[in-house]
Amino acid sequence: MHMTFKTLKQTVLAFAISLALPGMAYSAGGGTTTPVAKPSPEMLCMRQGKVYNKKTKKCEDKKASLDQESIFESGREYANAGQYEEALSIFALAPDQLDARILNMKGFSHRKLGQIEKGMAFYKHSIAVDPTYTLVREYYGEALLQIGDVAAAQNQLNTIKDICQSDNCEPYQQLFAAISNYQTGNQNQPVARW
Repeated sequence: MHMTFKTLKQTVLAFAISLALPGMAYSAGGGTTTPVAKPSPEMLCMRQGKVYNKKTKKCEDKKASLDQESIFESGREYANAGQYEEALSIFALAPDQLDARILNMKGFSHRKLGQIEKGMAFYKHSIAVDPTYTLVREYYGEALLQIGDVAAAQNQLNTIKDICQSDNCEPYQQLFAAISNYQTGNQNQPVARW
């Protein structure tokens, strides 16, 4: 391959810039390309089969003594990556098993594993712990749609609107989209997540 001095200079410049600004990708022609998203610490640890400890700011074995927040964040990363059984094993380590967020994510993971009734039980428990937690109401509404109970899903949507005091909060928008997709026959249409 024949490289001109100009091409070599551009390549060296792009390399030098990439070292100085690691969040951006550069082309050999000198122009920037799309910024490269930096993975979260939880995601980096997940790739190693570990969990991120917020206190120590290190990846640790799943059985290590982790705080509630680290367990929640790491378990949620596993669940959002589709590794539901792994997420459940992490949530089981939480010192506070009555944390509405942990209960919600256990419900989410079980539902995604096809265990809808078990997932719904966790959602109901989460709602009992914190009736104003809108995310659990959104996920519970999606589970209700899975069993064909549109009226109950609509009730959850109305409750979310009351809690948010608007129809402009994300859980409302997500459940509204899921109900709309269900009613138009697009049940398999993915609902965007934040």
